[in-house]
Parts: sequence; structure tokens; C-alpha cells
Amino acid sequence: MDPRCDQTEFLHQNGTCVECPVCKPGEQLSGDCGFGYGGDGVCILCERGTFSTVTGVEPCRRCTQCNLLNRHMLTDCFPTSDTMCGKCLPGRYYELKSMTGEVELLCIPCESQDTLHKECRSFASRGSKAPFIESKSNVFFLTTGTSIPRGQNSLNHESELHPASIVINVTTNIKPCSQKQDNIMQDGQTGFNTEENLAKILSSVFSKF
Repeated sequence: MDPRCDQTEFLHQNGTCVECPVCKPGEQLSGDCGFGYGGDGVCILCERGTFSTVTGVEPCRRCTQCNLLNRHMLTDCFPTSDTMCGKCLPGRYYELKSMTGEVELLCIPCESQDTLHKECRSFASRGSKAPFIESKSNVFFLTTGTSIPRGQNSLNHESELHPASIVINVTTNIKPCSQKQDNIMQDGQTGFNTEENLAKILSSVFSKF
């Protein structure tokens, strides 16, 4: 019966379990090893964009990308060390997601009217937003005053538009639709009045007999 090898052992040709080759920081095995498999792998340098800080059989890990965390990059990633990220980029503020402190503070993009966080006050005073904020699809009605964003919840406020307003919509034009509906309603009312008049005429004619 073959012996059951550990997670860091491979089955040797002589039938015994042998420890997998151990790699130093900045290296990893060229092939998987453990639970009886492997054994022919050798230590090689971590690939570009990966690193390893321990001695063992663990594979190299992917380097941290500071830009995805909305942070400044202090030091680059090396085979023996991960990227070191610094403070939040301009227009971001820290937010704690874990009460244990084991998780790093997240850098959240500032909103244009955010005056609660000190990192966002300068952006709020300029009325600007931090870059890379994904904007929602809105319709803007431009008048002589301030532009007002409109979303799906404001479809019932069509009567609030002024005649001098300019409608900007990348998908549909609202005004022709409303005009077409008005024409349909007018045609229906005209037809209704014609039938009503005809009925009155016929009624007056038959009443004479």
C-alpha cells in the first residue's frame, strides 16, 4: 500500500514520501508539488508582477496595484516584496470597513457636495468631482438657471418644463412623443364630436315622422 504523503511531500521512486524542494523568497517551484505528486520541480524566480516573501513551497503572489486602491504608489513591486501604497489620491477619503483593524482603510471617491470629510471639502468648494467616478445616465434640462439632472423618478414632472428649455437626451427626444400623443388625443376628440353631431341630426330627422 502506498504511503499517504503530506501536502509538502511527494512520493519518491523508492516508495517513501520526500519533502518537496524549498524555495527562498523571490522564488517558486516550476511545478506543483505535494500530496504525493511532483518532486521534479526546481526553484525559479517569480514572474514579473508577482512576488514571494517566505521560504517554502508556496507560489508567488500577484503584486498589489495601488491605482486600483485609489492610493499613491510609494515603492514598486520586487520579486521579494510587494508594492507599497501610500495615502489616498486627491479627491478620496478614508473609510474603515473592518472594526478589527486587520483590513486596510479603503479610499472612497469624494462626491461633489461632500463637506463631511475634510479630504473632500476642497472639491466641494470648487463644485467638482474626483476623477474616475462612474456617472449614471441622466437627462439634463438646460435653462437660464442651473442644470438639473433628471432620472427615472422624475418622469411625472414634464409639466415643470419651461418653453425656453433645451432638452438633451442621448437616447430619445421627449418632446416629439408628447406632441404625437397630443395629436392622437385631438383626433380622438374630433371624431367623438362628429359622431355626436350626427346622432343629434338623425334624432331630429326621425322625430318628424
